[in-house]
Amino acid sequence: GDVHSAIPYIQQALRSERPDGSGGNRSREEFHNSLGLCYRNLGRAAEAELQFKLALRINPAFATAMFNLGLAYQDQGRYAEAVDQFRNFSSFFLLHPTNTSSEIVLAEDGGRGDMRLQGLVRECDLLQLLQPAAPLQEVLDCWQRAAELFPLSEVLHNELGNVLLQMGELERALQAYEQSFRLGSPVAQINAGHVLELLGETAASQQTFAAAADSARNRSLPTFHLRVRLAVVLPRIMPASKDELVELRSDLDQRLAGLLALADGEVQVDNAPPLFFGFSLGYHLLFHGFDSSVAIKTKLHRVYLRMCPALRQGFFVGSLPDPAKQGGGRGAAVAAAVRTERDVSIHKKVLRFGLLTRFLSNNAVGVLCRGLVKVLAAHPAEMTLVLVLIDGGPHSSQYDELQQAAVAAAAESVFVSSADLNGIAAAVREAALDLLLFPELGLDPLTYFLSFARLAPVQVAWFGHPDSSGVDTVDYFASLDVEVPGAQKGYSERLVTFSDLGTQLLDSYSELHLLHKRQPRTVLLDRAKLSEAWSLPKSAHLYVIPHSLCKIHSQFDDVFRRILRVDQLAYFVFVDISGNRPSWQRLLVQRVVASVTDGQRLFGFEEMLQRMRFVTPEDHTRAIEVLHVAHVVFDPFPVGGGSYHPSLEALAIGVPVITLPTPILSGRLTLALYRIMGLDRADSFQNSSSLIVSTINEYVTVALQITHQPLLRSHYCSLILQQRYKLFQNRSERVFREWRDFAMSAVVNASRDQ
Repeated sequence: GDVHSAIPYIQQALRSERPDGSGGNRSREEFHNSLGLCYRNLGRAAEAELQFKLALRINPAFATAMFNLGLAYQDQGRYAEAVDQFRNFSSFFLLHPTNTSSEIVLAEDGGRGDMRLQGLVRECDLLQLLQPAAPLQEVLDCWQRAAELFPLSEVLHNELGNVLLQMGELERALQAYEQSFRLGSPVAQINAGHVLELLGETAASQQTFAAAADSARNRSLPTFHLRVRLAVVLPRIMPASKDELVELRSDLDQRLAGLLALADGEVQVDNAPPLFFGFSLGYHLLFHGFDSSVAIKTKLHRVYLRMCPALRQGFFVGSLPDPAKQGGGRGAAVAAAVRTERDVSIHKKVLRFGLLTRFLSNNAVGVLCRGLVKVLAAHPAEMTLVLVLIDGGPHSSQYDELQQAAVAAAAESVFVSSADLNGIAAAVREAALDLLLFPELGLDPLTYFLSFARLAPVQVAWFGHPDSSGVDTVDYFASLDVEVPGAQKGYSERLVTFSDLGTQLLDSYSELHLLHKRQPRTVLLDRAKLSEAWSLPKSAHLYVIPHSLCKIHSQFDDVFRRILRVDQLAYFVFVDISGNRPSWQRLLVQRVVASVTDGQRLFGFEEMLQRMRFVTPEDHTRAIEVLHVAHVVFDPFPVGGGSYHPSLEALAIGVPVITLPTPILSGRLTLALYRIMGLDRADSFQNSSSLIVSTINEYVTVALQITHQPLLRSHYCSLILQQRYKLFQNRSERVFREWRDFAMSAVVNASRDQ
């Protein structure tokens, strides 16, 4: 009980021991261990460490002191040493299986537990905490070894599933979760529901969440979060018909409306950060291709607010567990918020412009932000640019050249941990911003849920995710001047448009661009080599679709069918750098095969699988190399893959991209690029067909012309290479003026509204 009072007695016992080293009923090493536990309880970890080492010096086989020494290292944040200590502890039991010290009293809760199991859990947890220094495969090996030693531990199988999920091994993760659930873990059942949804097994996911909700209800546990999770399950591969899409969106809308209609007594409020439940952000709604998802996304926002009212304030009851106290943080970063500032002259007229993101690295969001940061930071007399980077900074795996350049340019940079939602909100408030920009709102749960609070007088979503958020505290959506008349109805925010892309694009593709321009024969050789590596004919026609399979709408299936009917050498190459998903591939191929043309199926499953190839490049450079050998790149309608980035990369290296613009922003991003290049008019390609088409017939015709007429393809490539410089030409002053004028107007309007 009273640790302070116990210490003098233990010290006295150590001083009064007999010369033979015995201490009456307890041995000398046990007294050192007890004294170490007292020091540890008082937060004096360094003194505790010394006592545990003294105990082990007397008795190197004292298992309890081995374990406690690992805890002392952990308390001091010396995680690598703690991992080594727990690993040595586990090895000791393998060498001494008959050791009777297999049970200890755990200092944290006074309960009894198997010391071997606890040691393995802490070893694996802390190893995961050391990422990226510790490879994920090493973490996986640790949990697998633990699960093999303790096959009846539901905790170990669940943790094994977590790591497999992080590695993208969805099928194996599902097996681990199902085993954990069979052993009695209700959490694993919920995790299995998440994985089933990720696999595209929509009905099975819904059944699993429904069963979890029933089980919780039978045990008188909260169920509202499970009912929400069940309501927002969506297919990963879109259904085959528009009618099916309309039906599933209607069902989702009704389920959300039903949750909002519940009486207060049926809603269990939970003001902890809502990051544990795998809640949908409405991300996949964009790819359904409808003019607007505002009604659904607004309801989604209201449902989350009803469950977690703290979202409105951005102050939560607790945050993710402190890894130093909980045996590890499941791989979360542990660095506290760090703020770096430059000496800048700030006066009342200088706007404080903040940018909050988790994705400031070499990706679509990072490329957008890189140019904007450079532009805004160049005018410190008018604007102070503040970067708030989640899991960024010098000690992060994301700290690549792009992020380093952005941090160097910004007036202030704040590095915050994804493990602390309260800390992120506090850091943004402390920055005292006039305007906060969310570059990719709807891609990441952290920024999505943070946007529910009023962290700055003006909050703006950008088109890193080109869809409305449905969040009522996001005031504006910064879009492009390719929006169609009446586009405002597709946004809950007030729509504002910018010229070009609203940023300064920086040229990172000059090497491949020059290769296309000066050595076209090299492209032919590279294409033949890659075709051979994929076991394709060297003369294969490569139609490349550089987008995730979840973005391929069933309307686009008609393009596959029409081309395959006339092109015997057609191969569709899907490039998805985010990961290999065999279940999605199977579902997509099944959908295309099930389509009937002229009363007959064109191909069977296996033959269609040969014609549709799925490539997961190991890094971004390899992905561009696939674009480099494409005969033609497809911008898939009606949503254009939801990103400008693949089209930008293809055009930057001189590869033709076919696009069919639609009324929604995501279906018009490639059009925006062609407009910047001056290639958006009917006569832009001289006497050849435009790469901007208006019908499926035109889409297919142009694609076939490019693949079958090498001289025509060379003509398109030459025109694109001639105009590519316009993508990267200096437009910094115009970009700055547009953002400055918008920001000043928005801030003034916000102050008036207050």
